[in-house]
Amino acid sequence: MGLMRLLTNPKVLPAGVYSIERAWKIAHEVLADKRVFFELEPPGLDAAWIGMMRHKTAGVSSWTDPYLAAFADGYGMRW
Repeated sequence: MGLMRLLTNPKVLPAGVYSIERAWKIAHEVLADKRVFFELEPPGLDAAWIGMMRHKTAGVSSWTDPYLAAFADGYGMRW
């Protein structure tokens, strides 16, 4: 979800966004990569996510990024 949003967002890619069709193709390419895997949500994710959404810079378009950050933090991953 986050990847798709970023690939099609002109604020992120001002030189040119990807079409929705191309973004889906890129997502499928990423998912086909054997280095990519899914994890269960880590314990405490909700509390961390809620905490991030309470930050003064969080807005109505901020849901995905704090979720991914809380997820990564919960597993000690780099992001």
